[in-house]
Amino acid sequence: MKNLLKSIILASLLGLSVKSSAQLNAAIGFGADTYGKIVYNLSANYQMSRIVISGEIRPSATKNVETNNYLGFKAGYDLFKQPDAELIGKSLLIEGGYYFDKISSDKIILNKWTFAAGIKYVKFFTETGAIFIEPFYLNRSAQLNAGIIVKFI
Repeated sequence: MKNLLKSIILASLLGLSVKSSAQLNAAIGFGADTYGKIVYNLSANYQMSRIVISGEIRPSATKNVETNNYLGFKAGYDLFKQPDAELIGKSLLIEGGYYFDKISSDKIILNKWTFAAGIKYVKFFTETGAIFIEPFYLNRSAQLNAGIIVKFI
């Protein structure tokens, strides 16, 4: 766990120190999963050309303590080249990630790491704002989220 955290921090610092046309943004989204639970996601994203790296939390919006709460990271590839994506006002990302599923503090054996995959469609409205819709598969559950993205200039 410590080595994974060190690797993430090192990769972030290397990405920040390279001169590029990178973009930092944040997103918040709400949706539902195949079990009928309301879910939301908060993420911080760093886009370098066509590569997007995200740190994300995907908790369940219920008060049930035995529900899945995910914390992890994902990486994606933008199918549209960055200047072209902003000109045509849309973007399509293919994503994959690795998430920690914290179900219980008492029964630690229930907590586990899991892989995820998704596709995110982004529609730009301004230079700094967009909306997205994202079908996402995570831990034997499909989620459909929609939300907003705010870019930091």
